[in-house]
Amino acid sequence: MQIVLWLIALAIFSFWLWMFWDMSANESLSKCYITITKDPKLDWMLAFVFLNILTAGLYFFTEFKH
Repeated sequence: MQIVLWLIALAIFSFWLWMFWDMSANESLSKCYITITKDPKLDWMLAFVFLNILTAGLYFFTEFKH
């Protein structure tokens, strides 16, 4: 049972890292839904740090490979 929990956690962390990696290389980001600054990349970075997996999912559905 414990191995299953570790695998789930690893899958979630891998997804977050994959989306963060793609976001950091994306030069044509649109504005983040949580806009704090005028720089979209900084907004997405802050959202990734503070909202973690929720932002990774949002990025996947709105920005990934568009």
